[in-house]
Amino acid sequence: MSIKYDIHVISNAKGEGDEQKYVRPILMDPMTRRELEDLICHRCTLTESDLEAVFSAISQLMVEELSSGHRFYLPGVGYFSIQAGLTKKKEWDKVKGKHLFVDGISFRPEAAVLSKVQGRTRFEHLDGTTRSQRYTEAEMVGKVKDYLQTAPIINRRIMENEFHLRCNMARTWLKRLVDLGVLVKDGSRTSPVYYMNKEDRA
Repeated sequence: MSIKYDIHVISNAKGEGDEQKYVRPILMDPMTRRELEDLICHRCTLTESDLEAVFSAISQLMVEELSSGHRFYLPGVGYFSIQAGLTKKKEWDKVKGKHLFVDGISFRPEAAVLSKVQGRTRFEHLDGTTRSQRYTEAEMVGKVKDYLQTAPIINRRIMENEFHLRCNMARTWLKRLVDLGVLVKDGSRTSPVYYMNKEDRA
């Protein structure tokens, strides 16, 4: 099965007026934990309870090793290591340990794994595009207000589907609309919803 891809463009990428193009593969959602467990159980003699214990042990060991400054090696898969961020980039003479934080975890696959993935992967150009539709601020405010005339709330998923936006762009517009006072944010931190400011609704 081929992996779909799209070609995106960054305008004036280096401040010289030139466009910079890059390829964006369209990746599907990962297997669920249950799906992964079922597949592994069918390929070896481990039971579901065995896998639960293995996953838990690997997770704990990974946290212990990475937080103590070691790279973490998963045999047959690759190496994990922390990435450090800094809060005082402009004051190097005042940098202390408290100014550093873990900014992410990087992964380097084993050469054999990378080679096998490269050998099995095929790409196919996507029909259409995954790029976000572009709007001016006024256009977006108008579209969101029009949508909320007949709907009680709006969220990231609705923004993506209704206005043809990518996930990050939908989040950016929602934050901007809250800052402008057009929307009010509500709901949980992981699943926020937005509704029209009462003054705008009136």
